[in-house]
Amino acid sequence: MKFFNATLILILFISFDYDYSYSKGMGLFTPIEMGTSYDELDNGLGPKWNSDYKAFGIGFVLDTKVAENALLNYRLNAGFTLQHSIYTGKNPLVSGTFLTNGYNYWWWKLGIDNTLGFGFLRTSFMRLWAGPQLRIGFGYGLGTDNDNALFKMQVLVGAGPVFGANIHISDRISLCADIGYRFGYLYGFTGYDRVYIDKTGYINRDSNGGNSVSTTQGEVFINISLIFRINDYFGSELKEGRKSKHRN
Repeated sequence: MKFFNATLILILFISFDYDYSYSKGMGLFTPIEMGTSYDELDNGLGPKWNSDYKAFGIGFVLDTKVAENALLNYRLNAGFTLQHSIYTGKNPLVSGTFLTNGYNYWWWKLGIDNTLGFGFLRTSFMRLWAGPQLRIGFGYGLGTDNDNALFKMQVLVGAGPVFGANIHISDRISLCADIGYRFGYLYGFTGYDRVYIDKTGYINRDSNGGNSVSTTQGEVFINISLIFRINDYFGSELKEGRKSKHRN
């Protein structure tokens, strides 16, 4: 929690203090995510299960310092991912569950990632940086056989460390990659069928409404970005551009 609060304060400070009339970069990115999730129904009183997943998608990226010789940068990634989850059976609660090994479902996520980067290597050709990231978002999913019991809607928060590289392939364009590990927590509700453990110890269901569902997950991710820079140069070119702007 201290890590979360400190990162949030730093990101807000950089965001509000930054002059957006100066350098910035905008573009598109492709996220790739792989991880493991653990779900609990009804705050741990209902069934529990593990899943492995992979996800990919597309989104918009904005960065305040892509090429400029400055210590701090703020990066915003906002994107959609399509996640494919497969039940692994690593944590079976009881026998007789409909969540057999190989049961799979698809999961859509909207993720907004806020990253504070510290540039530890800065040259006219590249920028290497590292820092903390905070994620907020929303997701929903459904089993591949349209199983109402596994329809989920959840809000999510996450945090983790990120390492990134910006390669400046021209005076206006940078090819960027960042990789990291993110821990996430999701909370929401399942769909139309309620799932419960009956008196015989088996998982059963009825049509009396859904369950609350909480999810913890850990994932490795990589983002590949193509960023177009605006007034964002390394060194003297940027300074001269700002001087001419002030003269006008």
